[in-house]
Amino acid sequence: MLPVPHPDFNSGLDLLAMRQVRLTTIFYLSGQMLWVRRRPPRARDVLAVHGAESLTVRSARPIAFQVDGEYLGEIDAIKFQFVPHALRVAA
Repeated sequence: MLPVPHPDFNSGLDLLAMRQVRLTTIFYLSGQMLWVRRRPPRARDVLAVHGAESLTVRSARPIAFQVDGEYLGEIDAIKFQFVPHALRVAA
């Protein structure tokens, strides 16, 4: 399944998120992700971003946050920053 078309590690951050979790939206997105497309899946309750330099995710109340299994406490906002060539990927 491809949540964004033609993913790579050199074009910035990609995001695919649902504004509301509905069973019909989940099935619709799953069907779109099964085929290679030229654009991200589109639906009324879907937010798709491709190639962003940074992304900030906020919540209405603090939520538990973890990275690689490490609990980092409760947060209400986090910023993700794209850093070119920060990872070496061996395939």
